[in-house]
Amino acid sequence: MAMFLVVGCQTTQSAETETKPEIVKEVKKLPKEKPDLSTLNPFVNKEIPLRQVVTSSKPIVCGRADTILNNVYNKFGEVPVFLGQSKAQHPVSNNEMKPMVTVTHNETTGTFTFLEQMPLEERLLCILSTGIGKFKPMTKGSSF
Repeated sequence: MAMFLVVGCQTTQSAETETKPEIVKEVKKLPKEKPDLSTLNPFVNKEIPLRQVVTSSKPIVCGRADTILNNVYNKFGEVPVFLGQSKAQHPVSNNEMKPMVTVTHNETTGTFTFLEQMPLEERLLCILSTGIGKFKPMTKGSSF
């Protein structure tokens, strides 16, 4: 034996007055909320002590060395202008590692990229920084 319950549907009843959507003629720009810099920068409005060391959590993009180098050349026309070795400690064995550091530069546009080989995986290069700049000509006896 089957039983059915019949209930009226409230959504099919129409309203006595019809509402029309509001037409917006001008888009108003909301004021930007200023972030609380004290949560982003613990030193805001404070003296930074001498010899203060701070650990950063800057996001770093890494990829296959050949892909990264090809991309900075193909997209920005940058070629390696500096190769060097950095120092890092292996997190488990504490042995010294020497990851490669590369700076690429486009002399015409001034774009540059600082790259560092990932210490634990030499096939990966990490983009530390990019920007626009020029080489400062060095003369004998000059300093920064």
